[in-house]
Amino acid sequence: MSAPIREYIDSDDPLNEEVFKCLLEHRQEDIYVDYKVEFHYEQDREWLELTKDLIAFANWLGGYLVFGIKNATFEPKGIDDETIKILCNTDELMKKANRFVEPQFKFLRSKEFAFEGNKFVVIHIPESKGITHIIAKNGAFKQQSGEEKIILHAGTFYLRRCGGNELATARGFDEIINKRIDHFKDSLFSKISRVIKAPAESEVFLLRQDPSGEVHKKFIIQDGPDAIPIKGMSFTVPPSNPEEEICAHIALLSKNIDETPPDSMIWRWYKERTALNLSSEQKLMVARFSILLDAPVFYWIKNCESSQIADMLCNLLDSNRDYFIAAYTVDVTGFLYRTDSIRVLRKLGKMNFETRKMARRNQKNNPRNAFTPGIVESRRSKEYRNRDNDFRIMIEKELAEIASSACSSSNKRPGMQSRYDAKAFDCFLYARDDKYQ
Repeated sequence: MSAPIREYIDSDDPLNEEVFKCLLEHRQEDIYVDYKVEFHYEQDREWLELTKDLIAFANWLGGYLVFGIKNATFEPKGIDDETIKILCNTDELMKKANRFVEPQFKFLRSKEFAFEGNKFVVIHIPESKGITHIIAKNGAFKQQSGEEKIILHAGTFYLRRCGGNELATARGFDEIINKRIDHFKDSLFSKISRVIKAPAESEVFLLRQDPSGEVHKKFIIQDGPDAIPIKGMSFTVPPSNPEEEICAHIALLSKNIDETPPDSMIWRWYKERTALNLSSEQKLMVARFSILLDAPVFYWIKNCESSQIADMLCNLLDSNRDYFIAAYTVDVTGFLYRTDSIRVLRKLGKMNFETRKMARRNQKNNPRNAFTPGIVESRRSKEYRNRDNDFRIMIEKELAEIASSACSSSNKRPGMQSRYDAKAFDCFLYARDDKYQ
């Protein structure tokens, strides 16, 4: 199974062959994907409906339009060359849509793909963060009777919901406002340096500008009377081992609920996990960081109680409502005792209806299916059929290789598919089926 669609939407290369393979296998229309068997580019109605799709996806979480696949059976039919030519001309595509939209689209992309002798087109619509696309003027087409039918109504906008587009209601408007506020908060906080209040016993230094360097470029630590005071900032001895790093980031979390360690650090901790001496509370905090950074979580919580895990997940959801993080949280929740699971799900609220529905399905079925369908068993060759212990050792080795790759990678984290595999291996090896009681 391929990595989640959500990860591809926000990736640096959202239209590669791996993405197309994942879209072929996805086989469901949801908030991220819409399938269309054909596109009649000569008809005004088709362009108006396409504009509606673009508005809905961009206003919510972004997504993909896949042309050439039957949306009822998900059978790959393909489309003709002339249609491909039209849909792959993104300048013309945006020009057509932008006749009715404000602010206008700027970053749509499309690409042709081939599969089993047929051709397809995928349009990538990124999430429009910080703006909301609204219909600026009516968009109508003439019916066979000669009457005009309005498809796009000026002053309205659409959001992507489940497998379709929804005309924004008062609730939808509130959600858009909250998304805008969250975006501006993130943008603001990213530009502000973190200042930590120094403990009373700490030695606090002052800074002055280095006169030999460019102004504001270089500073020297000193305690002279002409030094520039940096209020609230202290210089302390850096952590010397993973346990101290973990304690430091937990302390930072108490000051800033958005605190996370660097990606490379969370994977290095996981690589060295068996050598770390941590309390249950510290492991739960590492699990919280792991969910936020899309890293394996079950090793950290394997010796914790269901109620402790639920407390951590509720606290996480109080401060973060990102859809992908909520979905990961729900996957973990499926393993918990039912009353604890319900407590976490209540934190999701109405805006995460799909994740709540997924959680109920996981509770009824095997929650491991959210992590391991096909990924682990695809590694079980004939030589491991009756050698479970050797098979686990082999999975542990592959998991270690993924964690090690993050420590040596310039990206400081494994690729999307490797992260997905790592979470599946971690679930297979460490997740408990006793509801953590």
